[in-house]
Amino acid sequence: MSSLVATGLIKTVTGASSRYARGNAVFNIICHKDGKYVRVDVICFGACVNDTFDIRSQIEKMLRNGW
Repeated sequence: MSSLVATGLIKTVTGASSRYARGNAVFNIICHKDGKYVRVDVICFGACVNDTFDIRSQIEKMLRNGW
């Protein structure tokens, strides 16, 4: 996830190692060590913006590329 944070796609949430934020959404992201399984829970405050749900595809793309 540090790559996504470094590029500014998401921000870390203080005090929660698996939680990240973007806009009005908070993501709880759990990745299995081998990269085969990813779980992304999304919590939006108000209506979710259109690009909220593309975070999962970004993570899967990184995993396929040997992240």
